[in-house]
Amino acid sequence: MNNKKRYRITVSGRVQGVGFRFFTSDAAQTLGLSGWVMNLSGGDVELEVEGEQSAIDKLIEELKQGPPLSRVTDVDVQELAATGSNEGFFIRR
Repeated sequence: MNNKKRYRITVSGRVQGVGFRFFTSDAAQTLGLSGWVMNLSGGDVELEVEGEQSAIDKLIEELKQGPPLSRVTDVDVQELAATGSNEGFFIRR
């Protein structure tokens, strides 16, 4: 039985130019999650993440804090259908 979850998360605030994608990638890899993170043209950061719900919950808590120079104002979380197709966690350019 596959109990993995998948979410698309959009993080708003001062989240570009402060190492947010690297922070996210490191946290996701540490938690054993797969997916990707990228900057959006409007200034937000978007990611898709798949893995165990408890690990995703921990990642969301870390995203709300962000790296030292960031200032997170909103974290929007949308559940998607799990695919199991992502291997590893990547920064998209």
